[in-house]
Amino acid sequence: MAVPQITDEWSALSFIQWMGGESGDAPVESARYLPLSDQRRLRAYLILQSLMSNTRRSFLDMNKATPLRRFGQRPEVATSAADQFREYGDAMVLVEVLRDLILGESQDIIVGDPEAELAEGAVDPDQAVREWVEDWVQRERFEQKLLQGEEKTCGLGDVVYTLGVSQRAKRPKLRLFDPGMYFPDTETVVDGWDDDDFPPVVHMLWEYEDDRRQVWVRRITWAMVKLPAPVTAPWGGVREWTCMYTEVEWMRSNLISKATVYSQNMGKQPRVIIKPQDLLVDFIPVVHVPNTADTWGRSILTLVAQLLDDIQSQDSDLAVSAQTANPLLVTDANEPVVLRGMPGEQLNMREGQDAKYIAASLTGQIEFVNSLLARLAKNSRLGEVLLGIVSPADVPSGIAMSLGFHSARQVMRNGRRVREEKYPLIVKFAIRMAQAMKWLADGETPNIEIAFGSSLPSDLETAVTAIKDLLAAGAISTETAVTMLMDVGVPIDDATDEVGRIQAEGYESMVKLVDALGSRGADEAARRLGLNLIPTPVPVTGEPPE
Repeated sequence: MAVPQITDEWSALSFIQWMGGESGDAPVESARYLPLSDQRRLRAYLILQSLMSNTRRSFLDMNKATPLRRFGQRPEVATSAADQFREYGDAMVLVEVLRDLILGESQDIIVGDPEAELAEGAVDPDQAVREWVEDWVQRERFEQKLLQGEEKTCGLGDVVYTLGVSQRAKRPKLRLFDPGMYFPDTETVVDGWDDDDFPPVVHMLWEYEDDRRQVWVRRITWAMVKLPAPVTAPWGGVREWTCMYTEVEWMRSNLISKATVYSQNMGKQPRVIIKPQDLLVDFIPVVHVPNTADTWGRSILTLVAQLLDDIQSQDSDLAVSAQTANPLLVTDANEPVVLRGMPGEQLNMREGQDAKYIAASLTGQIEFVNSLLARLAKNSRLGEVLLGIVSPADVPSGIAMSLGFHSARQVMRNGRRVREEKYPLIVKFAIRMAQAMKWLADGETPNIEIAFGSSLPSDLETAVTAIKDLLAAGAISTETAVTMLMDVGVPIDDATDEVGRIQAEGYESMVKLVDALGSRGADEAARRLGLNLIPTPVPVTGEPPE
């Protein structure tokens, strides 16, 4: 029976037999508590993870005669094709390049407006929250967890962050989960809940094996509950809902046959890890971050999975050919000549006999692999320079390199748009949970933003020339010029502060700024920045020249 055609975020993986269809025809023993649509999503995650971890061979030549022992396990019997399959990490290169492209060199959390002008003697109302966030980001290793999470977001298409209450640490604890554990309940109807963007019930579920090799199914549940009467919220206004947190597990053998991950009760003899706990907030502290602006994100590997397979297949053939492609020795001797290929081996020929080598060329195979790699760079939109296929030194000019990054720059911008909405939610939720637990003073939640640093390589000399021309034409301000210098990698922390220092220190500061770029002398510095400065030396008196 043919697998029906399905169009969804993972359709491009349908060429892999194990992916199967939503009808359940895939040759795999799936967990019975997972609805068919969720089984397909988890199969996609497993395939994508195998590409990232160089274990794609686990899904080669699979059929119903070679089932998995449990959902998601490696096949017990590897095929000969899988044993010879070569995987050299091309998929992970794509993931890491995209991750670094999106996150940039830095990730700054901006709380409120740090540059806001205050009346004399006034206290910044956001300062206490800002200091708390700075401490929380450091203690929770926020940047490291973003780095770890982005590997899943870019490679699998999704990642999930959760915030929990830690009475011991006296702060919200940030955790990240594999998207295969994430099950938002979009079907359950809760009276009064009308927020279509956020479901009223969310589950995290996974299996584990204990010391006695018994399999357990653990489920964490967040559920919104209507309060009998509105209560005052520490962040201002009132809240009419509260979030209840529960953690329960069952032995897999005790699961109810028709129960699913979304059932209120999944099995008999539950073991309660955490009884229902009121988190005292009117939101579910779970943030799902997709790679693209879709309900379920699309991995950068999805659309090029077939191409990755072809590259790996060619690499496998090339490896075999390289091992067996010794030059062929042809002689005119009557008797067969046998050479073992040992170092220093000699062949004794009779007088008048001749022998010569016929070289077997691997050039065609190598060129085909290179053409596939070039297409991978094009179709992933990351480009040959970022993927290391072409050296930046081989690019004819800085402008050509900048144009070559156009597609990658668009990928970066689209990815950042999604993150710029999701990542501030994590910090906002952490602030409000801390206020609910009285670890942070009550007060209105300030605006939260995240600023990503530069990530694309640039031609500094070309950029400086462009900035000079724009300044000379009066097309940009000094602050914009400094910002442009930051974008091309000049180590300036804050554009506004740098402009202030330039204005305060005057001529010498501008000279130092350009000297850092490799120019020589004050006159050259002024020329490159397009400034009309006094051509003769000015004594340093601590005051800027007029």
